[in-house]
Amino acid sequence: MSRVRCIMITQNNPDGADRSVFDDLVKALEPAGVTYVKGQLEVGAESATPHLQAYAEFKGQQKMKRLIGLMKGMHLEKRMGSQGQAIDYVTKMDTRTAGPWEHGKPRKQGERTDIKAASSAIKDGASWADLADEHPGVVMKYTRGVGKLKSIYDKADSAAWREVDVDVIYGETGTGKTRGVLYDEDGSRKDGVYVLTCASDTLWFDGYDGEQTLLIDEFTGWIKYAFLLRLLDGHQTRLPVKGGFGWARWTRVVLTSNAEPETWYKRGMTPALRRRLHRYYADKEPSLVLMDMCAHCNMIPDYCTCL
Repeated sequence: MSRVRCIMITQNNPDGADRSVFDDLVKALEPAGVTYVKGQLEVGAESATPHLQAYAEFKGQQKMKRLIGLMKGMHLEKRMGSQGQAIDYVTKMDTRTAGPWEHGKPRKQGERTDIKAASSAIKDGASWADLADEHPGVVMKYTRGVGKLKSIYDKADSAAWREVDVDVIYGETGTGKTRGVLYDEDGSRKDGVYVLTCASDTLWFDGYDGEQTLLIDEFTGWIKYAFLLRLLDGHQTRLPVKGGFGWARWTRVVLTSNAEPETWYKRGMTPALRRRLHRYYADKEPSLVLMDMCAHCNMIPDYCTCL
């Protein structure tokens, strides 16, 4: 569904013939953060239908679906022309029967409130997807600057310790280990999951956008041991991205593998790696089985040497 910041509004046969109709419209728009409304009551030149014609601006981008829900029975359109043209259209004299009325102040043309709003969103932790959705013009025109500012705030935000929960899912290929992490039961893709795969000798996190879940897929030990420990821990971690660096923000890691964890590295299961792996799931038909681990060594029964 499209997003808009400025809309044209038509309400046919409103319940009233005075300013109360306009005031009701303003009240209906308040939950969406309306900053400016101008309009008047009119009668159509050809149809003679009484209607309220109005123009509205919002503090930020709004989903058209939400606005339609707030203004049921009204016709909404995205503003296509300039601000001045829109205001002229909703205040024309030849069809006016009452008004015009005004609420708030129109946004000053040329004032870069879009950059201020985007900067504020970055400071609040907005992802690239959020910025592209809410501030597409700024992202398209100032991509490099947005990236630099985002990197500064992301670095600061990632400095605090993160509690990272780690699951291991291992079993035969083709049994749905990855699918269960990436998709809901209805087949829709889950939000907030970043997939890391072994695409080359160099590990890249291109496209990582602050997702809260890191899926290390088809893992067989292809991440250097020391760096894997870093990825599974909550310390501030710089991530290699082509052309720069990013910062780890995830609070959950899932490793899927066809091999049992004890076989990933020649050194076997070290105490440092062992303490980072919180749960093991064996992929056994017809479903995943949570393996009971030894309370002393945190190993699954097949590898426990405590007894």
